[in-house]
Amino acid sequence: DAIIEDPSKINLKVQKDFVQSCYFPIVQSGGEYDFKVSAQSNSGDVKYDVITVSLGARYQMYCSNIARTLLVDPPKHVKETYETLLGVYQSCLKAMTPGYPLKAVYGAAVKYLRSEDKEDLIASLPKTMGFSVGLDFRDPLLVLNAKSTVVFREGMVFNLALSFAGIKLSESARSLVNSKSAVKELSKYGLVIADMVSITSNGAEVMTKYGKALTDISYTINDEDEDDDGDEDGKLARKIAQEEEANPTGGRRSGRLA
Repeated sequence: DAIIEDPSKINLKVQKDFVQSCYFPIVQSGGEYDFKVSAQSNSGDVKYDVITVSLGARYQMYCSNIARTLLVDPPKHVKETYETLLGVYQSCLKAMTPGYPLKAVYGAAVKYLRSEDKEDLIASLPKTMGFSVGLDFRDPLLVLNAKSTVVFREGMVFNLALSFAGIKLSESARSLVNSKSAVKELSKYGLVIADMVSITSNGAEVMTKYGKALTDISYTINDEDEDDDGDEDGKLARKIAQEEEANPTGGRRSGRLA
């Protein structure tokens, strides 16, 4: 928030009198997530597991918004779900074309999940996937939902905000991380991506330049191998959990763990 009030702190050469926050930054973690722009940060300390951050800024009265998810010690299941969200994002961008109705964005998200055999994630999608942004932070008449028949027109600007909420994280997935990791206590999580998008004659142009690839937002602070030094049963348990995550069978795999 302090950087928005004084952009020179990050070597951004704009007059600070022209810049202000649209809302208090929202930081959430520890399994408690609310992706509405009216949400608030968690009251407790940040948990180093799945962290979501939303930030809105206004420049010369024009509004913008960005949201990112930061993954700390992410299990394979979390990384794969995030990659799925990126796929949804790309499909939605293609639907933001002049002449298409706004509801095409929601339809594109659902179609992508079905094509990837991820229909279970449809229920985790938000009812609204963004909105038009300008002098008003949110135009209530130009909302990216499943019903709007308003068509995209060149020159429009939207905040495309996609998320999955309330995704369960199994015990087997959590068993793959180091015992020191906060992910061990994470039973459910959410993911979010939000960017500013301009509608051009060639389709959607992403105006937000901050990276969102998995390599941009994923961090390992607890090496999973550290937890198994000298512990053969621990290594075996981790190996079996990895095999079960890749090829779930539901059967017992080793008598040593009985």
